[in-house]
Amino acid sequence: MGAAAERILAGVFDDFLGALPTALRAQDPVVAGLHALWVVYQDPRLAGLFELLLAARCDPELRQQLQGPLRAHADRERAFARGLFPAAAHRPDFDTVVTGLLSTLQGAAVAAGALPGEAGSLELRFIAELIQRELGPPALGGGAP
Repeated sequence: MGAAAERILAGVFDDFLGALPTALRAQDPVVAGLHALWVVYQDPRLAGLFELLLAARCDPELRQQLQGPLRAHADRERAFARGLFPAAAHRPDFDTVVTGLLSTLQGAAVAAGALPGEAGSLELRFIAELIQRELGPPALGGGAP
């Protein structure tokens, strides 16, 4: 299960990296980038991973198998975000801000399974406002994976 989680996380991360250059050229790159990320969060592969995360709450062996890939992915997300928002990367709470923003988006993606078409819009606006306030504009060259 851990290897499957690694493949899923690598695949959706690469999908986001593929969409990011177009988003960064948009009039509002934060909003466009969030929409690109939202598309990735709607990917059926992530829905399957979310199911595994829920199951891991009650299955210690599964939880153990997922911890490595999840930690590695979180480290990769934060490193990428530091490259994408270099002006804010020096902040001592940078990792906390990024993790909180992504956790909010993940929660909205889980809710979207039960509320298709409704979940996400408020969260995306909220996250966009937080990004602009807390992290500033993204670097037009994108983050370094």
